[in-house]
Amino acid sequence: MCGAALIVAASLVAASPAAAGSARSEPTSKALDVRYAFVDAPVAPEYQHSFTLHLHDGIVSRQTDTGVVSVTVPTALLRHLARTAPSLPDGTFTARKGCVGGTTRRLRVRLGDRTLAKANVYRCGKANRSETASLERYVAPLIELTDASAPARRAADIAVAHTPPGGYGDAFPDPVLADCTEPLVGGAPDLRGMWEVVDVEVNGTTAPESHPVHQHVERVEQCGDRLVVTGGGVIHDMRCDGTVEHGVHDVAAADFTTPLSVVTTYEHGVHTLRPVGLPGVEVTRRLDGDEMVWSYVGNFVARLRRTCAPESAPPDA
Repeated sequence: MCGAALIVAASLVAASPAAAGSARSEPTSKALDVRYAFVDAPVAPEYQHSFTLHLHDGIVSRQTDTGVVSVTVPTALLRHLARTAPSLPDGTFTARKGCVGGTTRRLRVRLGDRTLAKANVYRCGKANRSETASLERYVAPLIELTDASAPARRAADIAVAHTPPGGYGDAFPDPVLADCTEPLVGGAPDLRGMWEVVDVEVNGTTAPESHPVHQHVERVEQCGDRLVVTGGGVIHDMRCDGTVEHGVHDVAAADFTTPLSVVTTYEHGVHTLRPVGLPGVEVTRRLDGDEMVWSYVGNFVARLRRTCAPESAPPDA
C-alpha cells in the first residue's frame, strides 16, 4: 500500500517539466471514484438507515429510502480522499460465529484504473470496531456535504422506533434521530449522548458492584420534543408533550414482553416519565454538572457519565 500512496501523492502535485513530457499522465483527483454502502441491522424497516454513497466525476450522491441528494465535492477534499485511501483497512472482516444483528459497511476506492482501497466490514458487538471507525472517518466529510444539502427533517417526520422482538441483542442499534434537524424545545435538558453508569445508590446507600445497574450503558437522542432512550435491549421512543398518545408504547426491559404505556414530559429541566395506571410512580433523568442523575421508581438512583455523542459506539466494557 505504501507504493500506492506514493503514486497517489505524485498524481496530486503539479507536473514537473520532466513529467509533462512523459508518455502517460497520472489521473487527477477528479478521476476518484468512491462507492460506499451502509447496511443496517435487521430491525423494523420503519427506522432503518441504510444508504449508499457514490462519488464520481467530482460529484457525490447519497441515496436513502427518502431519495437522492447530490453535491459537488471541493477539489481539496477530493485530493484528501485520494491521498488517504491507501491507508484504509483492506479485505473482508467478519464477526464471531453466531453474532447476529450487526451492521455492514462496504467501501471501494479507485483512482483511474487503480484500486486504492476495498473493504467489507461486518460490525457486531465489539467485533471490528477499529476497521468500522476507519471507514466511517473516511466517508464522514462526504456524508456531511450531503447532509448540508438535504432538506430539514423535523421530529414528526421520522417514524417511531420500537424494541425488536426479544430485544436488540448484543449490538447497539443505529441512532433513530440522526437525520433530525429540529432544535430542542424550550425547557428540555440536553441529555444527548452515550452514557455509562458510574455510581448506584439504593435507599441512600452505595450499591455493591454486583448490582446489575452498574453495567448499564444507554444512548439518549433528542430532537424537537422527541427523546429516544436505547439501552438494556430496549428502544423507548417518545414525545415529551404530556400525552398518552405520544408517550412510550413499548415493552419492559425485564422480559421484552410486558407492555408499557408511559406519559413523558420536561418539567423544570427534568425529563419525567409516568407509567399509565400507576399513580405516584416516576422515572426521571436530569443533569447535575457533567453527570446525569437517573432516578428509577424509588428503587435506585444512578449517576451516569457522558462518554461520547449519541451517534458514536458505546464504550468498551
